Amino acid sequence: MKQFLIALSLVFSLASFAQDANHPEMALIDPTEEIVNLQEEQRIQKSRLYFVEGMFLEMQSDLKSLTSNQELTTTQVASTLDRLAQSERVLNTTLESFQLKFEQQNKTIDEVQELLSSKMEQMMAFVVGGILLGLILVVILTRRSTESALKKHGADWNLFQEHILKSK
Repeated sequence: MKQFLIALSLVFSLASFAQDANHPEMALIDPTEEIVNLQEEQRIQKSRLYFVEGMFLEMQSDLKSLTSNQELTTTQVASTLDRLAQSERVLNTTLESFQLKFEQQNKTIDEVQELLSSKMEQMMAFVVGGILLGLILVVILTRRSTESALKKHGADWNLFQEHILKSK
């Protein structure tokens, strides 16, 4: 690349200073003055060449720097993508375990609800049975006490009537 730029700058410098012996202005210029002009032009072209070479070296070092930065960036991107993939796998595993635990929790809740429902039905059956048993007990006790009261009342009435009959 460097050789190409040097050759290119020489071709342009030679092409720009091509001389035409038939040109009227060329006949008037003194050869020593022309040599001085050419030497000055050569010095200018050399300084331009050094400048171009310096720019080329800077660009080449910039290119190397960019290449190394690109390799570093590529490595960092690959590393970041690997970490991202690992994070995604961990997240998927966590989500799967959460889903499994959630399903187990829902199953446990359903079982507890069924158990509570059966316990509630059993308790309601006991309460209703207790109330019915209490009512039956109250009815039986009321009947007994009523029968006992009627017997006592009948006995007292008979005693009262005997007393009234004896008193007359």
